[in-house]
Parts: sequence; C-alpha cells; structure tokens
Amino acid sequence: TGSWWRQETGEAAKGPLRGRVLEDVAFEQMTLGNWLDKHPDSTVL
Repeated sequence: TGSWWRQETGEAAKGPLRGRVLEDVAFEQMTLGNWLDKHPDSTVL
C-alpha cells in the first residue's frame, strides 16, 4: 500500500493511506488436529 501501519491499532501512520483504519477480520485459533476434525477435507501443504 506504500503506507506504514500501526500493528496495535490497525491505523496507517504514514503514507498515502495515513489516518485510514483496517477492518477487523474474524478468526479462530486452534491446533492443526482440531482444524482437521472440523475440516476433514483440508489439504495440508
């Protein structure tokens, strides 16, 4: 993006997108075993 982003806030601190804030993205943290239980057709690379 050509901008520097603050990891803590998701705000662009410098560059053309200065002042813009990234949207939150939902995620779920789990072990590989739990992932494979939940998504048995997954391919692990």
